[in-house]
Amino acid sequence: MAQPTPWQGASTPPQQLGARRRAAQRVRQGRAGVAKAATALAPHATGALRGQWGYLLAAIGNIVTFTVLFQPWVNAETLDGRIKATPFGKFEISSSLVTLWSDSPLPQVQVNGMWAVSATITIACTASAVLVNLWARIELLRRLTAAASAATALFVVFAVVHMNGKAPQLRDMLGYSPKDLGGQIGLIMRWVNGNGDYPIPGLRKVNWTTAGLTAWAWFAAALAVISAVSACFQWLRDRPADAGPIRLPSWRLPIAVTRRATAPEPPDTARID
Repeated sequence: MAQPTPWQGASTPPQQLGARRRAAQRVRQGRAGVAKAATALAPHATGALRGQWGYLLAAIGNIVTFTVLFQPWVNAETLDGRIKATPFGKFEISSSLVTLWSDSPLPQVQVNGMWAVSATITIACTASAVLVNLWARIELLRRLTAAASAATALFVVFAVVHMNGKAPQLRDMLGYSPKDLGGQIGLIMRWVNGNGDYPIPGLRKVNWTTAGLTAWAWFAAALAVISAVSACFQWLRDRPADAGPIRLPSWRLPIAVTRRATAPEPPDTARID
């Protein structure tokens, strides 16, 4: 029996060739089935999305905004470390604890996560309303989508303003006073252990950034506002021409004015002497 030379390819057994052909045929059949299903569903999908693009973009923007709520919106850096905070009130702190033995502990800052929680609720309302309205086509759900998107933008903007006001307080959480003996001991121990330099006036230049909002905060605010504009524009576009002007609800309480009933005066009688 002749042995194959190194430059001759080994022959493939017929069983393997048959298995490869069957696998390739199954792949072709699967692709054809997917293409056929996509072709059949395309008209239905187009009909379901007709007149819903503004609401759909608002829902997608709100979902992306929800994911951004878990990112750090404030970044504060000092000589002792760095602190990051999310709008839900979660802190990420990196510090050498130089003020651990300080007589006057540093103030603890609490970030109010009310605006982030409120935005989460309105985001859930927006996504649910858009998903149901793809088939229901109810005017009430359209109004709910526009109102919830506008409320989400409002809550996100309030969260940005709140976090911007908390930025200086977050920076002070890692500060220390030069007159504090406990802080000075912490600085010396940090220098001895090789975790940082002892700050001496005029010895070297020190560069750091102050506290401020991150790009995530501005991105969330811009995306929420764009989503609200998209939903409101779609709702205004879908309103019938004879719907009349938009009237804001009146919050004035009805006041009933009542007059006290008075008894009729007796008629004047002539006095007879």
